[in-house]
Amino acid sequence: MKTFLVSIIATLGFMTFSLSQATGIAKAQSKKELAASKLNGTYTFTLPSGISEEDVTKNASYYVHYFTVSYSQKSAQVKIVMVENDDKSRHIIIRFLTSLGMKAVTVEQKNLEMNEFFTNYLQ
Repeated sequence: MKTFLVSIIATLGFMTFSLSQATGIAKAQSKKELAASKLNGTYTFTLPSGISEEDVTKNASYYVHYFTVSYSQKSAQVKIVMVENDDKSRHIIIRFLTSLGMKAVTVEQKNLEMNEFFTNYLQ
């Protein structure tokens, strides 16, 4: 009985850990679309469920000198349009996503840490 109880607790703990990991991952466009976004300064990310429009609006308000943000709660997509499309301004996208609790970005089924995503697709 004791072993059974420990297994249930361990399973629940593992499931909670797995779910919390998935919630901090934004989904980016394809590699091709990211390359085009780097040129035109417009990015789209799909955020995990549970992020409210108020959270996005509040966090975006700190970065108005760098980009504008629109968010669709229904599709969970955030669209970022750069004010000035340069490396420094694109780096601020990482700050914005991090402020929303994102720890990684998925690009074509591959999770990338924020720094790796910046280096590969924003820099």
